[in-house]
Amino acid sequence: MGPHHSQRPPIVPNRVYTRDEVAEILNVSLSTIKRLLASGELRASQPPGMRRVFITGQAILEMLERNETAGHSQRTSGRRGRARRSPDAPNSLGEGRPE
Repeated sequence: MGPHHSQRPPIVPNRVYTRDEVAEILNVSLSTIKRLLASGELRASQPPGMRRVFITGQAILEMLERNETAGHSQRTSGRRGRARRSPDAPNSLGEGRPE
């Protein structure tokens, strides 16, 4: 079985999406989309004097590609969890477990 995002509808690079549509496609909240836009992680255009934000499919695909690449490097570098110290391993003072 493939990753969960394989069930997402196809993203058309030259189509323009609303924030609500992007949230639905990515299965995240509208607040998450707003944070991604505010941080610059997701690119959008906003014509002067308009409240409406336009997000291209290409911008969504680029963000997903960057995130997959970053997620892959985190997974392969072992940053997910901390290694447990053996009870017999020396502590930060160089002392092992008392006998």
